[in-house]
Amino acid sequence: ILLAIIAAAIALTAYVKTDKGRRWKDQWLLRLPVIGSLLTSLEITRFSRNLSVMLAAGIPIVQGVELITKLAENTLIQEAFATAVEAIKRGGSLSAALAKTKLFPEMVPQMLEIGETTGALDLLLLNIAEFYDGEVDNQIKALTMLIEPVVVIFLGGVVALIIASVLLPMFDMMGQIGG
Repeated sequence: ILLAIIAAAIALTAYVKTDKGRRWKDQWLLRLPVIGSLLTSLEITRFSRNLSVMLAAGIPIVQGVELITKLAENTLIQEAFATAVEAIKRGGSLSAALAKTKLFPEMVPQMLEIGETTGALDLLLLNIAEFYDGEVDNQIKALTMLIEPVVVIFLGGVVALIIASVLLPMFDMMGQIGG
């Protein structure tokens, strides 16, 4: 059984290193209840802050989004940004392209649309980044609150195992002496 588990772990690791496997892993991670929203929030924060700085520095939006596509760690989000670049090149908007992907919360494309309409996209991107910075902090706190009981139970089990490994031989010796 141990060999089967080790073989499965090695096979899974090899699969995840392929493009198809990485995409599957990234899709799976985004679907996880707490971790998926945390990863999405981190990507939104990184995207918003970096694009805001680039736009404020005068870098065209197409080049900015292309650079950010390379920075994204999740393949699905990279694909969403690449799709957005193509849409922008065809004359579409960043907000509409990201809204079509359904990867991001509705607020993000709506805020981007407001920024595109008003001409203050860099400022609204900065606002999005600040908002999602707070969301990331809250999600990390929630994740640690979820993990804490599991760690306590695990450590309790380890302590119980140590106590049992010390006391059981003592009880056996007492039984042999008394009997």
